[in-house]
Amino acid sequence: MKKTLITLLVLASLTLCSCSSTQQATSQSQSGQTTSQSGTNSYESSSQDETSVTDKTDHTVMTTEFSTYSPDVKVINLIITNQGENESGYEAYEFSLHRKENGEWKRIDLRPDENGSAPNFPALAGVLNPGETVTKKIELEKYFDLPLQPGEYKIVKGHLSAEFSVS
Repeated sequence: MKKTLITLLVLASLTLCSCSSTQQATSQSQSGQTTSQSGTNSYESSSQDETSVTDKTDHTVMTTEFSTYSPDVKVINLIITNQGENESGYEAYEFSLHRKENGEWKRIDLRPDENGSAPNFPALAGVLNPGETVTKKIELEKYFDLPLQPGEYKIVKGHLSAEFSVS
């Protein structure tokens, strides 16, 4: 319990102090592509150095529920699984949506709230025990102008990302 609390506090502090989490997430996510059973691409995090492949004992994988969605999709469920041997953290609320344009990922701006400002996500981290899975609902209709244009997309949560297509 104490270890979980310390992990949550550290992750919350890192989230608050990070000024370039999207840039870090993009560069980190490119290092560990895997494919889930549903066919969606996901990216895993690892506490090991990127050049070390001998002992990945602490990593988390995030995928979307389906590999393809219709342009009018309103909700996407993310499945986050700790496949490691230790507790693993993930961004509990904050996320960003990216669309591939001309071979590069472009972040899609969040729709302003009723006050005309970008939505504010709580800076909280979630913790998964080894082998544990959690499903997080992403309400696209709440944060973006719909329908989505056909193409390749990814949702980024901290150091994790999951790709899907819209057609």
